[in-house]
Amino acid sequence: MVGRQHEMAKIRDALGENAWSARVLELVGEPGIGKSSLLDWTADEARARGVLTLAAKAADIDGAGTPFGALREALDDVVADRGDWREGMSGEDLTALADVFPGLSDFRDARVERHRIHRAVRALLEQLGNRDKLMLVLDDVHRADSASKELLAYLVRRPPRARLLLVLAYRPRQVDPRLAAAIAAGPASVHRVEPAPLTEEQSQELLGPEVNRARVAALHQASGGNPFYLQALATTELPAGTRLRAVLQAELAGLSALAQQATRAAAVIGDPFDAELVAEVAGLDHAEVVRALDESHERDLIRPHGLSRFAFRHDLVRQAVYDGTGAGWRRAAHGRAGQALRRRGDAVPARAAHVARSAVVGDLEAVSLLRAAADELRWQAPGVAATMLHEAIRLLPKEDLGSAEHCELRLLLARCVVADGRPHDAREVVHLLLHELAAGHERRPEAITVAAMIERILGHHAQARALLRSELGTIRDPAIAAGLELELGMVAILAGDFTADRPLIENAHRTACRLDNLPLRVHAAALLALADYTSGAIKAAQARVDAAEALLNAIPDHTLVTNLEATVYLGWTEIFLERFHPALDHLRRGLRLARRTGQEHLLPYLLGGIACAYQWLGRLDEAAQWADDAVSTAELTGSDELRTMTYTLKALVAIHQGDVELAYQCGERAVRAAGADRDWWSATAAVIYGEACIHRGADPAECLRTIVDAVGGPDLSAIDPGSKPHWYQTFIYTEQAIGNPDKAWEWLTRMIAAEKQMDAALPCRSALVRLARGHLMLAAGQADSALGDARSAAAVFAKAGDELDLGRARLLAGLAFAASGQRTDAITELDNARRTFAACAAHRLHDEASRALRRLGHRISRRGPATRDPYRLTRRETEIAGLIAKGLSNAEIADHLVLSVRTVDAHLRNIFAKLDVTSRAAVAAHAISRRVA
Repeated sequence: MVGRQHEMAKIRDALGENAWSARVLELVGEPGIGKSSLLDWTADEARARGVLTLAAKAADIDGAGTPFGALREALDDVVADRGDWREGMSGEDLTALADVFPGLSDFRDARVERHRIHRAVRALLEQLGNRDKLMLVLDDVHRADSASKELLAYLVRRPPRARLLLVLAYRPRQVDPRLAAAIAAGPASVHRVEPAPLTEEQSQELLGPEVNRARVAALHQASGGNPFYLQALATTELPAGTRLRAVLQAELAGLSALAQQATRAAAVIGDPFDAELVAEVAGLDHAEVVRALDESHERDLIRPHGLSRFAFRHDLVRQAVYDGTGAGWRRAAHGRAGQALRRRGDAVPARAAHVARSAVVGDLEAVSLLRAAADELRWQAPGVAATMLHEAIRLLPKEDLGSAEHCELRLLLARCVVADGRPHDAREVVHLLLHELAAGHERRPEAITVAAMIERILGHHAQARALLRSELGTIRDPAIAAGLELELGMVAILAGDFTADRPLIENAHRTACRLDNLPLRVHAAALLALADYTSGAIKAAQARVDAAEALLNAIPDHTLVTNLEATVYLGWTEIFLERFHPALDHLRRGLRLARRTGQEHLLPYLLGGIACAYQWLGRLDEAAQWADDAVSTAELTGSDELRTMTYTLKALVAIHQGDVELAYQCGERAVRAAGADRDWWSATAAVIYGEACIHRGADPAECLRTIVDAVGGPDLSAIDPGSKPHWYQTFIYTEQAIGNPDKAWEWLTRMIAAEKQMDAALPCRSALVRLARGHLMLAAGQADSALGDARSAAAVFAKAGDELDLGRARLLAGLAFAASGQRTDAITELDNARRTFAACAAHRLHDEASRALRRLGHRISRRGPATRDPYRLTRRETEIAGLIAKGLSNAEIADHLVLSVRTVDAHLRNIFAKLDVTSRAAVAAHAISRRVA
């Protein structure tokens, strides 16, 4: 630790903070500067302080190793040995963790999306960090597999609520930009340590007095004060100016021929390695390898790693050995490694990593293996899968270029790159394919659709429409042409151009009916319903939804998966049309099938729709969790458009919950993601962000002017007709709050006009008008008129199941009673409102109702909203208990909640343990008693 006093002091400060919380310690520097030595010292210092310290090194040469490899190495032992952490984990989280940790294979079930794995690892760290102070140390993060980098970025953006210090060492010029951005913008406290080059005096201290000052000066100049380079140069007789690789090669040259061969085989295998595998890759017997590894150990090229494995002393040593190995021998060694892993029964991805480095062009067996590895990895680690597909495409014979298999690999590659959060790179992949596919090629329409989808998630609506239109005229197959017409229609709607391409959707619908193509019919019918709604034809949209719902209910799952967008269009349209429960059913079905078939690009829309439906129903805690999942999936795509949508939804839920700061942060992110775009979601984001700013204390008049400009002026031209009453009420209440009653009445006039355009077909929209008018009437001293509007609105909201707005109507009724001197009735209505808001977890409105009660002299409990079950059931466990009380089987519950049966079983075991019961009947009785209470 020569010359590291300053760095050690900063690390001690990080370790010694009294109030431990989730924090990040960065060790940043160039190769050989001493990061690993500082990490070892940090781990020793933490253990001496009683901190649970888990450490691992990501040392894969090309960063395409086993998904979550570094996290698995760090946590696998503690996951297997310490069973107490499982007590606080849900069955759903255990199922997700089983995809990462082999020791949890008993919980493994159906395919799990990455955002659920991220959430489960976060929950695991919370469990570990709430029992002990926890330090997770990861070295060479720049070399981690893409899945690990993605997970680390998530943990930095959303730090675990635990006493955790996350220590990351990496080379700054090679770190993943997403991780760097997360560290720079994340909420966690960050300590940054950058080891400096040694001075000449410190170099003398490191090398010792036996090295004379003249040689130290020469070595210091040649090494630039880099400790690793300095020591490597000092141990050889090569000239001081010799490149480091030559110095390291000289170290290897000092070994016997046997030890050189074993060490090169170890470099091919990668850290850590064992003697048995080295023997197979090197072509030596076991006894020879043991002697060879002992020799390499004596020369400090390799060091023990655990009980039975070894690792190179530094990744630079392994890199030098690997690079210094002859290309032909290295290729053959990778081939032997792949065969050895196959005999061992290792997973396809582990074998594929070696096959990718050993196969030659035309090796179709290798292409098949790489494709199989990509299929297995694409859900967990799409970046690694993309690497496998790149290699598979490279190995195809030239005569196969343009073949069906080549097109399929390229399209799968584009989808994997999109899923890895690199839509711009995916755009290049698919456009290269389009350049190779001549007009009329059977796979060209599919490639055009994928290209348009990528442009759409990038927010490039004009480019997506141009692509689709250019291709549409060349298609002779009517079903394919109808599919492109539907994609065009959807892009237009998202762009906020609600009527432009509606004729194309109608034509696609007619084509689907003529062909009696059921998947295409349900797709077209659902999109046509959405198009009717966004163009203001509400009654027509309601009829379309009825027809689309009948089709969707009749189509089997294996057929629906080919046009799964139908569940998105229908579910969202049903939400807009105030059909919340059917919307949940259809969105959940879409989610279940999207998870099963890996259609990850639909997840943000499906999860966001479910969040929106729960928000309307006043189930804000559940809405918040679904919105959080929607944000997580959107972050993984790299799509600003999807970020805009999901952060907007999360901000909206936060406003209703009264979490103003969260609403502001999410609204700000939504607006920032939208940038200069002016489309449907960017306009909505501007409204929500403006409302959050008002609640946070910004100038309401200025905020209102900004909102009105963003939504297209007073007529709200950028907003769909059905949503206008929602945003008008924001304007009304804002003007009323800042003392502009005349302007508030003007906005009410516009709100009434917007509602009349819908032919009174949406009862809740009409009730919102009455609610807004009631508030203005009350402010004008007309309490009786306000009470009439409040009660009329309350009846509509109650019938629709809109609990949040029902509470608002009850609050207005209570205020109206109070204004007219009817104290008893006022207390009754206000208390009903308070209870409604408590059940919804609408904390701001709950506090408002409580304050109104106190002004009337009514004493209420200080405990606040009762949002937790006294038996400590989680939200999911409470939901499952309620479904058991309704008589649903585990399979039916799994289908209803879009979970696996095994996950429901695990939840039920937790419920039995917490309630201390042994039967489903007892669980049902508990759920019923809580509901009655």
